[in-house]
Amino acid sequence: MLAKLGWKVFFDKDNWWAKIVRRKYLRHDTFLDTRAKQNHSLTWKGILGSRDIISKGMVWVVGDGKNILFWTHNWVFPHPLFHLIPENQRHQIQCGTNVAEFIVDGHWDRNSLSQVIDNYIVNKICDIPIPHYSFKDSVV
Repeated sequence: MLAKLGWKVFFDKDNWWAKIVRRKYLRHDTFLDTRAKQNHSLTWKGILGSRDIISKGMVWVVGDGKNILFWTHNWVFPHPLFHLIPENQRHQIQCGTNVAEFIVDGHWDRNSLSQVIDNYIVNKICDIPIPHYSFKDSVV
């Protein structure tokens, strides 16, 4: 049930309840990136706890890349790129890196990608089209 409410907060822009919740709890962050605070309600904390369930069914579509976290969001595969990195190397990863940091002049920056990930994955990423017009990232 809480995951269903979380889905509404994240996806249903017209739902009056979701609008109120976003205004109250998500003034400066997104639903996927915010952290529970001590003074938040138990219901809200429970909804935030459902994000793992919600994110397993989500895949990001690249627009400008500004809202997609390179390592932790599902955008190349149905799982985060972070899971492809050996555990003994994960401490080196900057989880706050956005996909936009690897887009230069509307094209994938293959050199920068090659510095952080294997060529097989670089090729998969470079196969993802980047829109030639202003387009925000979206979730499907």
